[in-house]
Amino acid sequence: MLVILMGPVTAVGASTGESIAVKHATVTLAKKGHPSAVSFTLTNEAGSTIWITEVSSPLSTSGMIDYDPDMTVKASHMIAVSSIKVRVGHTVTFSLRGQGAMLGSISKTLKAGTRIRIVLGWHSKTSSSTTQFTFRALVVKASRKIYFGGSSNGSMPGMNMG
Repeated sequence: MLVILMGPVTAVGASTGESIAVKHATVTLAKKGHPSAVSFTLTNEAGSTIWITEVSSPLSTSGMIDYDPDMTVKASHMIAVSSIKVRVGHTVTFSLRGQGAMLGSISKTLKAGTRIRIVLGWHSKTSSSTTQFTFRALVVKASRKIYFGGSSNGSMPGMNMG
């Protein structure tokens, strides 16, 4: 069973659903064929703990949840993460430093000020099937160069790191 929840936009880069709230959603500028970093804050408003298992977009052939101490440091190492646990009432932030997400091989050049669709997938103890939530993220210019760790252990196979 696939469920898609869409909520009203409450502010730039923010959406709400029946069981999660996503705010401050952004993706970094990217040329066609290159990767983009995804940042957002998610609060679990569901009745049980959830595990985030997917961050993707219709504009990308691949996506990855990752951990990188600092994507703005050339020597950093991105590690793919299969899921992120978020307890009821807790908030997790995806950013360029620490827990994050990225999209690979963007299908068209992203321009600052536009918005793109992001799909977030998760499951819980009460439902082993994946629930999907779609929201819009604002395209922004990163304040510093981002290193996507193309040779890092744990990089997603087949992902174009750009």
